Amino acid sequence: MINQLGLVGKKSVVTPGIKHENEKDEELDDEELDGKFSTMYRAICARANYLSQDRLDIKFAVKEISRRMARPRRRDWRKLVRLTKYLIGK
Repeated sequence: MINQLGLVGKKSVVTPGIKHENEKDEELDDEELDGKFSTMYRAICARANYLSQDRLDIKFAVKEISRRMARPRRRDWRKLVRLTKYLIGK
């Protein structure tokens, strides 16, 4: 997941997800991902889902990103990146 998202050597975060995001530009965040990124989003979500079977600390965050697999948007991509940054530190 870390290699696929290009996050090697990046800083980690302390939580796998956040309750509410500050929506700076709602129109931009509501934009659907194109075909290539949608496919990548689904593949990484599937990996995260596999990991969450043994890792209770990421179970809720993975459930939330998995809810959007049919039509992922940019804000969902950011949630996936945050989960991956959390895994960097763990």
